[in-house]
Amino acid sequence: MGFVMALSGIAFADAVPAVYLTNPQNNTNGTANPVDLHFFANDVEDSTLTCYLYVTDELSSLGWNPANYVFIHRQTMNNVPVNQVSYFTYTFPSAGSYEWTIRCDDSFGNQKWADWFVRSVHVQS
Repeated sequence: MGFVMALSGIAFADAVPAVYLTNPQNNTNGTANPVDLHFFANDVEDSTLTCYLYVTDELSSLGWNPANYVFIHRQTMNNVPVNQVSYFTYTFPSAGSYEWTIRCDDSFGNQKWADWFVRSVHVQS
């Protein structure tokens, strides 16, 4: 749960959003373009978030740290409602294996990458 502290009429929140990748499942094979990439986001202070889709063609040999990845795509979705599933529709550049993840930011500047940082998807031609 979050903590909000008021100093001189300014509120500061320390709770970060929660972000979960829901569909397609990890290591999904034979997915056809375009792909709907579903996620669930929640936040205790905000009713909407700004969320970002990140896609890479580097598979998880780089570990679970976003700083280790070179992303080939970033897409923004504003006003993402909390407590429900949302999705990005993305057309992968070609057949092959990719990883995707979501990061959401709240209005206080708190950021959260999805739990279980990335999911792999294998796109067919």
